[in-house]
Amino acid sequence: MSIRIENSATRLDCERDNIATVCRNASTLAFNVITAKCGRWIMYEIDNHKNVGRVICRVTCQGVIYLEVAQLAEDLTFAYIRWIEPFQVREIKITPPAHLLAWITADDWSPATVHRDLASGSHMARDLDRSLAASRQLDEMRDRRRSFRDRMEARRQERLNAARQAAQRVAVALNRDNVS
Repeated sequence: MSIRIENSATRLDCERDNIATVCRNASTLAFNVITAKCGRWIMYEIDNHKNVGRVICRVTCQGVIYLEVAQLAEDLTFAYIRWIEPFQVREIKITPPAHLLAWITADDWSPATVHRDLASGSHMARDLDRSLAASRQLDEMRDRRRSFRDRMEARRQERLNAARQAAQRVAVALNRDNVS
């Protein structure tokens, strides 16, 4: 499938497609993902400088294959388009670490939250997911307990109010008897 890009700042004389591209340097352990294609998260190295980005598409230009990548700036304040060669890719992830990026950029950033989420001492995405899931379960359990306590307190208040009203009725009845 060929992609035609209109009104682009990048070169229009090149062919773009979503065909997976083999990146032989992406696996040092021989079991990692070695194919880059649209949407995959990649780490790559240019002149001993490591970068991260997400693959947009494959570009073929003058017989050379490139990966068009939305590269993140080091300070994570912006992204820009880069063309890189497949041999420069060092690691490929099938999905970007969206949960980790959402966590690190969340509004609820306090020492208590960070320590709770990283209680296991890990910052790995899968461990963070487990930690977040466990903390959510704990929060739900606390909410259920709080809700149960609130219901029990409401029932206690109802019984107390009923007892007060009964005592007031008895006192009114005794006052009537004393007056007559």
